[in-house]
Amino acid sequence: MVGVRCHAACVGAHLGQVAELAELRSACAHSPRDGGVLRGAWGCAAASAHTLGSVLLAAFAGAVGIFMLGFHGLAYSFFPYIVPDRLTVWQAAAAPESLMIIFVGALVVLPIIAVYSAFAYRTFWGKATDLRYY
Repeated sequence: MVGVRCHAACVGAHLGQVAELAELRSACAHSPRDGGVLRGAWGCAAASAHTLGSVLLAAFAGAVGIFMLGFHGLAYSFFPYIVPDRLTVWQAAAAPESLMIIFVGALVVLPIIAVYSAFAYRTFWGKATDLRYY
């Protein structure tokens, strides 16, 4: 019965990652002489520690996705108003002439930034080393 509980906890801790089930079973091996549940719990924690980063990354990505969906839903519900019943998108936009100047400036500056970044990356490739304290 103890082994069944530990295996269920391990499978729950891994959030259904079936590929690692064999590793979990070996980590949760029980023997009444060596502490059974305690050894199984520590083995389960050690086996699931390397998947914690991927679980946290998935949770963060899910939270960002929910926020973005909520933000886009709010923007869609207000469209075309920026200030409800007062100011529309077209009233809030700058003059077309000034928008064209900004667009041309971006067309010139962004490629320069990209070329400089590539040049700096290529120049300093491999020259940085790990920080060492003596």
